[in-house]
Amino acid sequence: RRGEKGIPEKAAIISIDDGYLSGYNAAWPILKKFGYPFTMFLYTDYIKGGPKSGGQSISWDQLAEMRDAGVDIEGHTVSHSSLNARKGKTDEQYLAWLKSEIVGSKELLEKNLGIQVKAFAYPYGLHNKTVRDVVKQAGYEAAFTVWGRRIARGADPMMMGRYAIESTKPKVFEEAVNFKGADEGDDASDGGHGHDLCPE
Repeated sequence: RRGEKGIPEKAAIISIDDGYLSGYNAAWPILKKFGYPFTMFLYTDYIKGGPKSGGQSISWDQLAEMRDAGVDIEGHTVSHSSLNARKGKTDEQYLAWLKSEIVGSKELLEKNLGIQVKAFAYPYGLHNKTVRDVVKQAGYEAAFTVWGRRIARGADPMMMGRYAIESTKPKVFEEAVNFKGADEGDDASDGGHGHDLCPE
């Protein structure tokens, strides 16, 4: 998008969300074997030692190992809550909460891993204009949904589509590898096809 390098007409971004340990001990060895670069979108409460980790999450040391091997590590909020859910908050409270989720996770990843976090994935793919504005103001250059669609040069950088691949939905995988699904001009701005994704 910056014109710094060329890519093939058909190219794919591989991303893994949340921070499950399986991203480290199952997915990474396979992707490494084939030389595929990929991105980990992490919510910081889930990283081992955080309040939601429960033993199935990746650790900071494992993330540092992945970082040193060239794995791209990016933001996915602090708590993985739906960013559309105001839950009775006033406008000011909602905005303050959004900033703590969106900026807080970025700052913690950057501090603990010594990286620059420039991309963001909306939990469940859900967002609205206020959310997108906070993401942009936080310094993210791109933000991703789970609305399956091709990404073209003119795609809105705050609403980049992704195909949510799940073992129970082979049709989505077929659409992804054949670059099918909604056109990048279709609008899923206030939600779209959000999914709660967990590893099998």
